[in-house]
Amino acid sequence: PLATDQTLIVTLNPGRAPDPTLIYDDYQFDHPVFDAAALRSQRAMPAIQGQNRYRFCGAWLRYGFHEDALASAVAMADDMGITPPW
Repeated sequence: PLATDQTLIVTLNPGRAPDPTLIYDDYQFDHPVFDAAALRSQRAMPAIQGQNRYRFCGAWLRYGFHEDALASAVAMADDMGITPPW
């Protein structure tokens, strides 16, 4: 939480650079690069999912995007017999 009543806008990859005097903070994020070992691990996941009461989810199980993290969590919940409320 930021201690301000001012409206703030968060942008990713803006079409043009914002006025530097108006920038509160700046972060650089990268998506993972998956090597052959990571892809093999992704393919092996169904065989170990749920073994010994361990379950795995995360963006790394697909392509590394935010949507992949959500899809992975929904798949894990489905595997546990849980249906999302939406």
